[in-house]
Amino acid sequence: FFNIHSLIADTLEASYSGSPSQSLSEGDPLQLECQVSSQTFQHTHLMVTWFLHGEEDENPRPIITLDRDLTVKPGAGFEDRYRAGLISMDKVEDTTYRLKMPQVQQSDQGKFFCKATEWIQDPDRSWTQIAHKTTASKGPLQEGDALDIRCSVNAQNLPGHFFSVTWLKNQQKVAQIGSSGVLTMFDKERENAAEMRAVKTSHMDYLLTIRSTRTEDQGQYQCEVWQENMNEDGTFKKIQKQISSPETVSITDAVTEGDALRVVCSVSGFKGPLSVSWQHKKDSGASFSDVISLTHEGVMKDVGSRYQSRNVQTFHSPAGNFTLELGASATSDSGEYKCIVSEWTVQSNGEMKKANTHSQQKAIIKTVKTENYSLMKVSLKSRTSTVPIDSPVELLCIVRGPKVSLAVRWMFQPRNSTVQTNILSISHTGEMAWKADQGNYQLSIQAQPTDTHFTLKVPRASKQQEGQYQCQVDAYQKDVQKAKIISNPLAVIMSLYSLTSRLETTVNAEAKLECSVTRTTTNTSRFTVTWMFGSQMLLAMDLDAVVKFGPAAGLEMDQRIRMEIRQKQSFQLTIHQVRTSDSGQYHCEVEEWLQDPLGDWYSLKNMSVSTEMVVKEKVEGIGYDSTLRYSLTWMFNQYQSSSVALLTYSHDGRLKYNSELEGRLHFSTPEVGVFHLTIHRSIQEDRGHYYCKVEQYQLDCKGQWSPKASDKSGFTNVTVQSIGQDMSGKISVHVDAEEQQKNASFAMDKNDKDLDIKEGEQFNLECSLDVEKDDPTHHYSLRWVFNRPESTSGIPLLSYSYDGRLQYHKEYLDRLRFSRPTSDTFRLAVLNSDKADSGSYQCRVEQHQHDCNGQWKPMARAQSGTTTVTVNSIGNTTIYILCMFNL
Repeated sequence: FFNIHSLIADTLEASYSGSPSQSLSEGDPLQLECQVSSQTFQHTHLMVTWFLHGEEDENPRPIITLDRDLTVKPGAGFEDRYRAGLISMDKVEDTTYRLKMPQVQQSDQGKFFCKATEWIQDPDRSWTQIAHKTTASKGPLQEGDALDIRCSVNAQNLPGHFFSVTWLKNQQKVAQIGSSGVLTMFDKERENAAEMRAVKTSHMDYLLTIRSTRTEDQGQYQCEVWQENMNEDGTFKKIQKQISSPETVSITDAVTEGDALRVVCSVSGFKGPLSVSWQHKKDSGASFSDVISLTHEGVMKDVGSRYQSRNVQTFHSPAGNFTLELGASATSDSGEYKCIVSEWTVQSNGEMKKANTHSQQKAIIKTVKTENYSLMKVSLKSRTSTVPIDSPVELLCIVRGPKVSLAVRWMFQPRNSTVQTNILSISHTGEMAWKADQGNYQLSIQAQPTDTHFTLKVPRASKQQEGQYQCQVDAYQKDVQKAKIISNPLAVIMSLYSLTSRLETTVNAEAKLECSVTRTTTNTSRFTVTWMFGSQMLLAMDLDAVVKFGPAAGLEMDQRIRMEIRQKQSFQLTIHQVRTSDSGQYHCEVEEWLQDPLGDWYSLKNMSVSTEMVVKEKVEGIGYDSTLRYSLTWMFNQYQSSSVALLTYSHDGRLKYNSELEGRLHFSTPEVGVFHLTIHRSIQEDRGHYYCKVEQYQLDCKGQWSPKASDKSGFTNVTVQSIGQDMSGKISVHVDAEEQQKNASFAMDKNDKDLDIKEGEQFNLECSLDVEKDDPTHHYSLRWVFNRPESTSGIPLLSYSYDGRLQYHKEYLDRLRFSRPTSDTFRLAVLNSDKADSGSYQCRVEQHQHDCNGQWKPMARAQSGTTTVTVNSIGNTTIYILCMFNL
């Protein structure tokens, strides 16, 4: 047997994002990120491994691997730390692979890198590797990057003493935090522009941040720490000083490929004319080669062989600076540049001669970067895909990726057509060309920090705008097309009716739907009325008030419906003994008729109104018998496959989700006997039948739960319409001991906790009860309360009642996930964290007991310790400087 592979282009990209070096103490956390992407057209799988090459290792050691089947495997020697949760790897969004080590060890010293491999599966089910890439730490900082310089003071043997910390660059003061906490910045311009700040982040950590670095920020940085004592008059007296070892910060001036590259050589202290020679070398192992020279007479000459066909020039400014300029830079122009400057004097015979002085040289590092266009993403979205006729619709084309010139083309394919036409095009230079009728569309463009939004609006949609839309984005650099990406298709469907009202009722009730004419042409107008159920006629009334049933009424429903004229211009549809199958949209179409002088009737404008009716099952006894509880299992049956349990909710309040779908499921019980399940970010695989199985339990006087009845709901058929292809302050609140009732039979963890995470990460909170004896007559109510640092009042994120009701705060509804894996353990997950989630979290529990009179009585209450969460911004490059005091 053998396999023949077609040639597959290598589009795999891997890059390291983070600081080029880090200095950590044992026990500190380490987090590294690796960006991996591929643009291969075939269906492939990626495998990513993080490696450590220690100082004494002959070969790199694999730390942890995310395999092509999405299983995580620790490397040899790291298994115990992986099982203990001290090593983990997460895939964040589409391209980021994050290594986490909460507590580094001495053995972790060395070079970290990640390796990505791309695999494709053959028809015989075997796997073949088609590409691999290995990252390395990125080089020096580039202009505009953020720089963090951290000073850590170890003063374990010096309790009660004060410290002042000063940051030095090349022995010059940059910033200082005094013993009293007063901050002094020595560069007022940078401080006023909010480019530089210093803070004390903990009792031993001090942080200097330069938000947007410049080339003049490079140099040797140190921390100078004075131990000080406070005098009786409140002043401070210096006792002793220590200074850290220097850390060198290099900052390069980055130029985008295709842009002009300029290198400046500053010269001072000269008297006579000057000449300059420019040289360049690619890396440290190469030798310098000539670029171009400028004579003391101002003549350019001696252009190097590599630059004969390039647009290269050098010139001398009156201030004494020499500038080298290379047009349309390439990546091969990266490296180190050197200028050799000579001063010339005039001899007695009038000839020029080099002065007997040494040449001045200056080394300048330049980096020419290429934009990673494989990270560019384009998506097309809309708030709604079904739009009433004559209503507005907005289509949002979102472009994420490198900040380059973009050309955008909007395309439209009418419904039931195979021909795609252009609506409009915007060139990368800004010219706009309309292909469709400009009066039917509006365009707006909004540049965001991380993406660009192109919004196409149809102010008054008609059937002509029904169909499939796409946007195409082309990326340009210096008028050269670098990438072309077409968004997912988005279907827009036009509805004949506008939804103006909603009616909710229960099974077997009587439903009344109103349809009234608010204005007529004359007092003698007559009307024809047609009621539609969905797209089929339910009944119609002609000019003589004769009612006829349509196909939607069927053989059974016509016995339960009737229409009556309550007033001259009000037509009421009544449905008796409604059923769940009666749920849906009801449309009332009214046509006005006038009579001409000859007695003939002619029609005027046709108007319509729509009502959505929702019929709910009525569960007997719910809300009236406090001894009844319900267990529920929500099932999903994909077409032609077996049923899968999405979640299980127990009568004692335990809640467990399907592990594969937990992040997309949202469950709530707004009232006893009513259960809601929401599935977020629907995909094609969500199509199928949904139903729930319910068991009813009753509590007797002995505290025993007994099953009383069970039932299964009808099926809800779900179709998913395709729209595409594939240091803050801390507040602690404690309850006084008097608030606890003496007969409390449970306790809670009172210890305070700190949790540091990055923006976008999920964090988990747990509330555990220490129950002396499991008593089925005891139920618990719980509230999770959040306090922001600047706030004095708490926000109730979640309320869980002893009778099983579960409600979320409306502002956090989509980001909270509640579960109760055991009867005495409650968990709350907060998804997609942001800076506003920083603060303190606490759960408060109240115990209730059921008596033989069917009443629930509060018995005890307690509250947990405080979990303080700090959400940190992502993206800063950090260099650690450690200043240790061992006295």
